[in-house]
Amino acid sequence: MSASFGFISDNQESIVLILLVVVVFLALISAYLHLEVSKLKKNAKVLFSGKNASNLEDIILSQVEKSKELENAITGLKDADQRILDTLSRAVQKVGIIRFNPFGDVGGNQSFTVALLDNYNSGVIILSLYSREGVRIYGKAISEGKCEYQLSKEEEDALQMAMKR
Repeated sequence: MSASFGFISDNQESIVLILLVVVVFLALISAYLHLEVSKLKKNAKVLFSGKNASNLEDIILSQVEKSKELENAITGLKDADQRILDTLSRAVQKVGIIRFNPFGDVGGNQSFTVALLDNYNSGVIILSLYSREGVRIYGKAISEGKCEYQLSKEEEDALQMAMKR
């Protein structure tokens, strides 16, 4: 049995002990919360150093405005990029070249045909025929891999070579 104070009963003694434990627990929680509040105050002081609340609001609004401007600039860049891609799809992207000798044993492979095509296999075939008398150059339009004129074997080979690229 525990020592008792003449005026406190055993039940009251238990209650006092429980209350004492609760008070110590609450004191510890209070100390912890005090430390957390101190950290928050320190962070707030760093955040607001040299600025008042209205300046901070102005800064936030300024950043929102800059964000909108950047969004508009990005949209403009996307549009410009698409226009460039559309333009480039019509630029020469595929090339096929064949050198040959159209006259058998006379001369070397000085004649050639070149196919210059865009992304849609449209463009031109240029044929250069070299002979002792001179050079003749011919051009034929190509639309989606087809020509309205008859192609020679070398022109067809150059066209197929270009379309495979």
